[in-house]
Amino acid sequence: MTKSSTTASRHLPGRIVLTLAAVLVLGLVLPAHAQDGGYAARAKITPATPVPVAPAPATYGNPPPKIDPTQPQPGFNGARMVMSRDVWQRFVVYLSSDATTGFGFFMITVDGQASQVKTCADYACQISPLEQDAALDDCKTQSHNRRCVVFAEGRNIKMGYQVLP
Repeated sequence: MTKSSTTASRHLPGRIVLTLAAVLVLGLVLPAHAQDGGYAARAKITPATPVPVAPAPATYGNPPPKIDPTQPQPGFNGARMVMSRDVWQRFVVYLSSDATTGFGFFMITVDGQASQVKTCADYACQISPLEQDAALDDCKTQSHNRRCVVFAEGRNIKMGYQVLP
């Protein structure tokens, strides 16, 4: 054996230990570095002044209306129509009229306070999107520019509902 090979063989166990130590350190450091995306070593930037918050809207002396959560509010909320007792009575009259034995629409304003009936001569009128849009536009015009929804087509009620006491 030469002198250089014996020196290398004497330092070989030390190099193995150093290599294993480096791998162990990297194994401990890299997962923590990967978890924070490497941001832990970067400087944290904090604003010098707080971000201004918009002021609360002024009520101009009028307190907000108190809403009782146990009492439903009239109108259409996307899931059901909450209508007045008067509108319900008009729907009962609609059910007993010729419009329901034939074809037609019973429309209610989205606030649940007014209604209108559109009669149709045949089923084609009732299923036509153009006729339905025309009926809804007519209902909106007759109810002082309040949007309407079709509550019933013929005798078929199209949405959930609740009648106010």
